[in-house]
Amino acid sequence: MRKGKKKANKQENQKAHEKADAHRSDKAEHALPLMLDRKQLLAHFHIDPHKLYALMKRDELPFPRPKRIGRKNFWITSEVIEWLRKQPEADLKPVPGLKGYRKPEEEHAAD
Repeated sequence: MRKGKKKANKQENQKAHEKADAHRSDKAEHALPLMLDRKQLLAHFHIDPHKLYALMKRDELPFPRPKRIGRKNFWITSEVIEWLRKQPEADLKPVPGLKGYRKPEEEHAAD
């Protein structure tokens, strides 16, 4: 009888953890602050400063403009995330040096 209870409790705990993990992944953007300053934006999204301003000048799907508060510029996190979701996958290049980065297939063929 004890083994049956332990197994049932273990399954219930596992389901609860899976449900919590799914909830966390749905709310991942809430882990970020509401607004990001330039330094935070560049660090979190791994964007080069020159690339950031080039993306803002783009005609098609430009990067969100910052909001000026006092002497600093801030980007609204939800606008940045929405912009990322609208990007075609081919435009989002991986960042070398990050965990999980793999060379594109063409470079593998040359090796």
